[in-house]
Amino acid sequence: MLNPNIPPNPRQATGQPFPGHFLIAPNAVVLAKAFTGDLRHRVSGSALVFEYLSTNGEPTITIESEALRAHVTLSSQRLFGGQEMSVIVDLEIFDGWHIYAESVIAPYVPLAIDIDTAGDLLALQRFVMPAPVQLDFASTGESLPVHDGRIRIFGRARLRWSPPPSMFGGLEEAVSRRAITPGAYRLQGEIRYQACSETLCLEPVVERFELPLVVEANVPPNPSG
Repeated sequence: MLNPNIPPNPRQATGQPFPGHFLIAPNAVVLAKAFTGDLRHRVSGSALVFEYLSTNGEPTITIESEALRAHVTLSSQRLFGGQEMSVIVDLEIFDGWHIYAESVIAPYVPLAIDIDTAGDLLALQRFVMPAPVQLDFASTGESLPVHDGRIRIFGRARLRWSPPPSMFGGLEEAVSRRAITPGAYRLQGEIRYQACSETLCLEPVVERFELPLVVEANVPPNPSG
C-alpha cells in the first residue's frame, strides 16, 4: 500500500510504501507482522522475534521488593533513530500479595510502566497489560481489578527519528540539531504499583531502573547512487 500522505512529485515515483515487517516460519507461515504509518519509523527485526519467542540473549534488569520481583528485557540494545524495540516486563507477585490493575479507580494506585521518563530518546511507548482478575473484599464490600501470581507485560518503545547526514549543501546544521548523537546511553524507566495482602496495604512504590542502549550512527547517503 502506498502512502497517500506524500504529495505527487514529478521528479520521483508517486507515493512511497508504508514500512512493513513480517516474521515468516520455514514453512512459509506468517508468525507475526508489524506496520508503521510513517516512512521514518521502522520496527526492528529483533522486536518481532522477541515478541514471538519471549526470550533472547539480551541482559535482563531485575528489581525485587517485599511484594514482587520484576524482570525487564529489551529485544535489542542497539538501535537506529526511528526504530522500535520490544520491551517485556515479567512480574512475579509473591504469594499472599496482589497489585492493582491499571483499570482500578482512586484512591487505589494502578500498575504503570514508563520508559525514558527523564530523557529525550523516545518518541513513543506503549504497554499492553494482561487481563486482571476481580478480587472481592468483604471488609469494604468492593470488587477490584488486581494482578497476582506471574504476569507478562508486552511493550514497544521507539527512538525518536534521527535524520541521516544530509547530502544537500547548507542543511548540515539543521540536520545536526535534530539528530541523536550516536553512542552509549542509559535508558531510564520506572514501574509504579501498590501492593496489598489480606491484612496490609503498602504505600505506593516507584521502582526505578536503567537499561543500556547503543544508538547506531546513520549511514551517509551515497551521492553517486
